[in-house]
Amino acid sequence: MRGEWWLDHRRVAVHQPTNTLLVADLHLGYLLARRESGEAIPAESLADELTALDSAWRDLSPAQIVIAGDLMERSNHGLLVAFAEWAGSRKIKLAGLVPGNHDSNLRNSPIPILELGHQVGNWHVWHDDATDSLPIVHGHRHPAIALPGHGMAPCFVYLQDRLVLPAYSTHAAGGSITRRSIFPWDSAEVIASAGKRLESLGTIETIRSVLSPDKKTRRRL
Repeated sequence: MRGEWWLDHRRVAVHQPTNTLLVADLHLGYLLARRESGEAIPAESLADELTALDSAWRDLSPAQIVIAGDLMERSNHGLLVAFAEWAGSRKIKLAGLVPGNHDSNLRNSPIPILELGHQVGNWHVWHDDATDSLPIVHGHRHPAIALPGHGMAPCFVYLQDRLVLPAYSTHAAGGSITRRSIFPWDSAEVIASAGKRLESLGTIETIRSVLSPDKKTRRRL
């Protein structure tokens, strides 16, 4: 628990007072987009991409899901319909999609489009944080950190008035939380998803203090 939020190792967060599950940066169809660009890489089914979200929905029993942007890697109406059908088959209530920078051509969407953001309790849900509205929960920045045995582990970044969600997609490159230009909140707590557990690594400022300039770990975090 962090304040009103239950954070989960499957890279989702649940707003406890409203029982709303939030997820960001799914980038569905990432491998398909690369294949269409001519890369010889394996295909991946939608069900495979959504295994962790499916598991989180069943285990956490939220009332609804809000997607905080970048549902798809690139515009694909067929994929949008398939995702809505996947949710419907599991009786998942989709409160809507707050559009991200990868979400375009959303006309005739089978999912509600939340162009003006969304609100859960007092929290404002956006894709990025280009707003003065606080408290805020958003994605877009793909927070991550290099952990021994886990590669770039996705992270939650938490302050009392801000929650940055990790990228749900395992294919999305993580932005190191040591990069001040992307994560300027020195006092924010970093909670990494390490396998099937979450691990608090302290504040961003503390983590920077134990990392060398080339971002290799000086000591085990």
